[in-house]
Amino acid sequence: MALVGWLFFKVFFAGWVDEQSASEYIAGMILLGVAPCTAMVFVWSQLVKGDPNYTLVQVSLNDVIMIFAFAPIAGLLLGMNDITIPWDTLFFSVLLYLVLPLLVGVATRKSL
Repeated sequence: MALVGWLFFKVFFAGWVDEQSASEYIAGMILLGVAPCTAMVFVWSQLVKGDPNYTLVQVSLNDVIMIFAFAPIAGLLLGMNDITIPWDTLFFSVLLYLVLPLLVGVATRKSL
């Protein structure tokens, strides 16, 4: 997504989009590209009659990896495009969207 964003907003549409907006669009594309989309994994697994236990393990492992890898990958790609890296926002996003749901899931499972 970083390459696609750079290509479209710095090369193809450079004359139509101002520099500040182009950087913001590229940052958005990077953050969307780095973010894991685990919900669709469940949908596609169900559509192809996949093994739900394997899918659950695969998604869980991906989420655990992203807890540690999301902020560094996003920071690297944002830094490569000369975009200011909002480290506090990246770490807060990891806590809010990955760690918190994981902890709620563990607590729910233990209580039930």
